Amino acid sequence: MTTTDFVPRSGQREVLQYRGGRLAVAAVPGSGKTRTLAALAADLIAERKVGPGQEVLIVTMTNSAAENFAAQVAGFVTARGLISGVGYRVRTIHGLANDIIRDRSALVGLPQSFPILDEAAAEQTLLEAVSEWLRANPNWFLPYAANPDASSGPRFGMRWRDRFERMVRAYLREAKDLQLSPDEVAGLVDETDPAFVALNAANAVYRLYQAALNYQGAVDFADLIRLALEILNRDADYRSVLAYRWPFVLEDESQDSSRLQEFLLRRLTEENGNWVRVGDPNQAIYETFTSASPEFLRRFLREEGVEVVEMAYSGRSAEPIIALANRLSVWSRDEHPWEELRAMRPLEPPLIRPTPESDPQRNPASETARIYLDAEARTPDEERERVVSSVIRALEADADTSIAILVPSNNDGAKMVELLGQRGVSCRELLRTTSKTRTALAALVRQVKAIAKPYETRPLSEAFVAYADLLQSVPSDERYVLEQAADRLLAVQPEDVLFPQNSETFAIPLAVEEVVQAAPGVLATLVRFLEHLRSWHWAIVLPIDRLLLTVAVDLFREPFQLSVAYSVAGALRRELELSGSTSISHAINYLSDIVDNRRTVYGIGDDAVDPAATGVVTVATMHKAKGLEWDRVYLMSVNNYEFPAGDADDIYRGEHSLVRDNLSLEDEVIAQVQALHSSADYVEGLASKRARLNYAAERLRLLYVGITRARRELIVTTNSGRGQARSAAVLIALENWLRNQT
Repeated sequence: MTTTDFVPRSGQREVLQYRGGRLAVAAVPGSGKTRTLAALAADLIAERKVGPGQEVLIVTMTNSAAENFAAQVAGFVTARGLISGVGYRVRTIHGLANDIIRDRSALVGLPQSFPILDEAAAEQTLLEAVSEWLRANPNWFLPYAANPDASSGPRFGMRWRDRFERMVRAYLREAKDLQLSPDEVAGLVDETDPAFVALNAANAVYRLYQAALNYQGAVDFADLIRLALEILNRDADYRSVLAYRWPFVLEDESQDSSRLQEFLLRRLTEENGNWVRVGDPNQAIYETFTSASPEFLRRFLREEGVEVVEMAYSGRSAEPIIALANRLSVWSRDEHPWEELRAMRPLEPPLIRPTPESDPQRNPASETARIYLDAEARTPDEERERVVSSVIRALEADADTSIAILVPSNNDGAKMVELLGQRGVSCRELLRTTSKTRTALAALVRQVKAIAKPYETRPLSEAFVAYADLLQSVPSDERYVLEQAADRLLAVQPEDVLFPQNSETFAIPLAVEEVVQAAPGVLATLVRFLEHLRSWHWAIVLPIDRLLLTVAVDLFREPFQLSVAYSVAGALRRELELSGSTSISHAINYLSDIVDNRRTVYGIGDDAVDPAATGVVTVATMHKAKGLEWDRVYLMSVNNYEFPAGDADDIYRGEHSLVRDNLSLEDEVIAQVQALHSSADYVEGLASKRARLNYAAERLRLLYVGITRARRELIVTTNSGRGQARSAAVLIALENWLRNQT
C-alpha cells in the first residue's frame, strides 16, 4: 500500500487529529499503528508544527522497526512535496539514549568515544564474572537445594550453574532498572542475613561485571538508558535544549516499555507535554525475561489529563479468526479456571473489530477462512508429522500462499525445520540459530565424536557422511554409493583404517573400496576425510577448544562458519573452566545442546530472511512472529506445559526440581532487590507464586499474538511432551466454543 492509498478509518482519524498534549492509543493487532504514526509525523511537519532546528522524535523498540518507520515517514513526507529526512528523527530507545550520552558524556564520567558492548560482548563479560565468582563459591546453592546430599557432581554442577546464570541476569536487569549500583545494594543489605543469600551472590557478580565494564571504559545496553536519564536529571539546561529540539515525541510499542524507558521519555516531554504513546497491552509478551511491563502503558491509559483513542478496527484477519481472538480475550477475564488470574485481566478491551465495507483494507472473506483446533494430545513426533503433511497439501493446493509454523521454543523449531527438509519443503527460519548454523555445528560435533571414540565404528561412519554433506562434494547420483560406503565403514575398526600397521598413511578397507571406485565424488571425499581425520587425531593433545578450532579450520570454508566456530570455542572454553572438566564427552554434550537449540551462544547467526515470502514455509518462535502475518498459520504445542492454567502439576518458568519449595530463584532475587529499594519486607516464596500468575497471563497473550498472525487459515495443535503434558485448558475451552458456533 502506497502513501496515496492510505485512507484513515475511525480511530486512525482521531489519532491524525492530534496536535499537542498527551495521547494514549490502544491499538489492536493489524490496526495500522505504524502507518498512522508515520502519517501523523508527516502531518505535523507539513503543518509547520516543528520549526527550524526542530524534529518530530519517533521512538520504537528495534532497529528493524526503526528502519520501517523511517521509510514510511519518508514516503508520507515526500508525498506532501517535502524533503525526506528533514523534520523528523526515528530512534530505538537505546539509539536515543546513545545520542544523549554522546552530547554530555563527561557529565557521567565517560569519554565521547566510549564503547558500547553489544549483546555478545556483554554476555561474555558476564559469564567471565560468573566463572570467577563460582570458582571461589562452588557451594552457593546449598541453601536452596531440594536435596543437598544429591546435588554434587559435574552433572548437578552444570544444572546449578545454569540456574545461577539465569538468576544473575534477572538480578542485573532489575538492579539497573532501579538505578542501583553494586555498592548501593551492598549498603542496603545485611550480608549475613540468610534471607538474602541469592541477592548477595548475584550482587557479588554484578560488582565483578561492572568492574570489567569500567576497566574497558564501556557501557552495556542497560547502562545507556540509565546514564541518559542521569544526564537529563542533572542538567536542566540540556533538558530545555532537547525539549526545543524535539517538541513532539511519538512512542511505538509502548506496551514493551521498561521503568527506565518511561522515566526517560517523561523527562524529555515534561516541558512541552507533547507525548503520544501507541501500543497494545494484549501483545506484551516479553515481561518474563526482560524488564518490560505492560503496566506502564496501562497506568498511562488511566492517567489524568491523558486523551485515550482506541484503534480497534483491523483488516488483517478474516472475521472468524477475529472472533476466536476476541473469545480468548473474554474467556481470560471471565471464565479462566484460575480466579486470581481472572482478576489480573491478562487480556483487556478493546476487542478487535473488522473493517467497514467502505475501508480499502477489507478483511479476507469469511468464506475463505478456516479454523482447526485439535485438542487431542499426540506425541510430539506425531504432531510434527501431521503438521508437515498438512503443509505439503496446502502448498500443492496453492503454491502462492504464505505459511508459518509457530512453535514455543527454538528447539521445537529446529526439529520442525529438519522434518520439513527431509520432506523437501523449502523453509525460512526465525529461530535462535538457523539450519545453516546447526548443520555446520552438527558436522563439527560428528568429527569431534569420531576423534573422541577411536574404537567405535558408528562415529567414524557418521562423521564421514556429515563431512560429505557439509562440503556438498558428492553428486546426487552418487548419494546411494555414499550411504553404502558409510554402511561398510560400520564393519571396520577405525584404527585399522587410520593407523594401519607398517604404514604412514591411512588404508581404505577393501569392502569400502569396491563400492567407491565407480563413484569419483565419493572416493575423493573419502580420501580427504580420512586425511583430515588422521591429522585431527594427532591434535588430541591440544586443549579441547583448540582442538575444535583445528578441526573447524580444515572443515569450514564459509566465513560465517568460521565465525560460529570461534564463538562456540570461546563458549566451550568458559564452560570447561567453570566446570573444572577436561572431559571431551563433557564438551560433546555441551556442543550438542547448542546444535539442538537447548543452549544459547551469543554472536552466532546467519543472514536475515523475508518471513512473509510465498511458496516457502516460515518456522518461527511465537515471540519472533510478533509484527508479522501470513495467510495460513500453525500454532503448535498448545499444552499445559507451554500454556499453564494454575493446576498443581503445571510447570512454570524459573522453577526447577533442583530447587526447594518450587522457588523461582530469578523472581526471588528480583523481589529481594525491589524490597531493599522500597524499604519493604521480603517474604520468601511470594514472588515465585506471583511469577506463576504473571507467566500464565503472559502465555495467554502469546497465544493471542499467535492467533492474530493468521489472515485466512489457523490450525492449532497440541502434544503430550514427554508423556506428562496434556492439552492446555485454553485450547479445550476455545475448541468447545468453536464447536458451539457451527
